[in-house]
Amino acid sequence: LISIINNSSNITISGVTLLNSPKFHVFFQNCTNIDVHGITIRAPSNSPNTDGIDPKSCTHVSISDCDISTGDDNVAISSNSRSGFAPPTSNFTEVYNCRFGAGHGVSIGSPTYGDVGGMNVHDCTFNGTQNGIRIKSNASSGGIVDGITYSNLQMTNVSNVIVLDGY
Repeated sequence: LISIINNSSNITISGVTLLNSPKFHVFFQNCTNIDVHGITIRAPSNSPNTDGIDPKSCTHVSISDCDISTGDDNVAISSNSRSGFAPPTSNFTEVYNCRFGAGHGVSIGSPTYGDVGGMNVHDCTFNGTQNGIRIKSNASSGGIVDGITYSNLQMTNVSNVIVLDGY
């Protein structure tokens, strides 16, 4: 299952289980007012590009009470507005009360050239993730990342607690 939602608003996804998508499980682009809560996402830990939830160039997103274990980013926030048509990812609101198993943790990027700001990640557990929190970008896809707050995160058997990769 690959859920791609573009140019939409007032979206709620709740109480579902998504298994073994061949690519991203839930992908939002250019959306606003998104509420994702109480979902379970599972993919083998060695499956590439099987991100859990990916909001790209979205505003007012809330991800809560989810249980995500994948082969790539558990949650990946990015912004892709180089052309000026897509909004930045801003007022992201929060990722909270989530449980993350296998995967690359809560990531920002890699494309951030439309800027990412106003995000709060709190009260989450990471158990066996490769990374806890990660901000990644490179010279050709980087933008401003600011106003990001992380609090009350519990990490167990996490290889890299914090990764900042700005190359």
